[in-house]
Amino acid sequence: MAYSKRHQVTSWLADVSRMAPVGTDEQAWLSEAWLAEFATVGIHSVALIMPLGLHNQLVVENVLTDGRRYARAEVQFFSDIPAALDWLAPTVAQALDLERQWEHAKLQPTAESLLLL
Repeated sequence: MAYSKRHQVTSWLADVSRMAPVGTDEQAWLSEAWLAEFATVGIHSVALIMPLGLHNQLVVENVLTDGRRYARAEVQFFSDIPAALDWLAPTVAQALDLERQWEHAKLQPTAESLLLL
């Protein structure tokens, strides 16, 4: 979130498809602390790659429902990265560039990879 604030990022792609099962304490933290901070970032669009497991799908839906009191970001659900990037990018050329960046970022050893529109 600090990076997004510092660089005035307005769109996110969040791939939570392979996220470990979220516990009740983590869900409470997401709904209370994380969402309040997220609201201060200024994100307008979130492309969300949904979790594969039903438990985490329900967690995501509950957190998003709780988030309505904090933020007004438009959230769209996707099952694959290319479709999400197509939705986020204003042009086809930018969508293709984001897909290339995404593929490159997956090869990086660091867990912190950011795509720039």
